[in-house]
Amino acid sequence: PVPVGSSAFTSVSTLSVSGTKVVAGVLRSLVVFDVSNPSSPQPVGGYSTRDYMVGVELFGSVAVVTTIPIFLSNLTMQTYDVRDVSSPQELGSLLVSDYRVGNFLALSGTTVYLPFQETST
Repeated sequence: PVPVGSSAFTSVSTLSVSGTKVVAGVLRSLVVFDVSNPSSPQPVGGYSTRDYMVGVELFGSVAVVTTIPIFLSNLTMQTYDVRDVSSPQELGSLLVSDYRVGNFLALSGTTVYLPFQETST
């Protein structure tokens, strides 16, 4: 593989690609990049999240995101409409308490898969 472009963003924890759109988790932010010119990816929009991004997948114009707080106690799954890449809009969220999660999520059609490990109480 030969790199054809890069971005100055650091601390990218997760990303997903769909067409000319890349959605990345950067610390506590969802950042949308336009990669229509692969040699010069451009950030075109974003959304700040309360917790740290650990997973993102694109399903058409919907980004499915998982976040965790710094103490790793709860997982939140959020969905964002990224049709207007300059202004992603949160669609909804689901708090999954008392679980810990690995650094990924998988999307197959309309089903989201999350790696859970129940914690002891």
